[in-house]
Amino acid sequence: LTYAVDPSVRVNGAWQTLPVASQASERVTLANGDVLITTYILADVKAASVALAGPGMGVDASRLPSVLVVRVHTSSSGMPVYGEVVQVIDQPQVTN
Repeated sequence: LTYAVDPSVRVNGAWQTLPVASQASERVTLANGDVLITTYILADVKAASVALAGPGMGVDASRLPSVLVVRVHTSSSGMPVYGEVVQVIDQPQVTN
């Protein structure tokens, strides 16, 4: 099993695609045969797309994040997906 995604994030009410600069994944088989896939995605925020306005739920980001960590818990065949967690890691902005 592998994990591939075209990430997007809603920033101030508009969806923006996050170009992927690099991606690394690890797969762990659990004792019961289920699989836990963890993927680290580094976004190329300087090459981000034009924003698309659209409805959404949840919390908007204030700017494009630089790192996403995705964890997927699934069966050995990949179906069904039991759970997915996305963590957005954003570097603090430095002001002088």
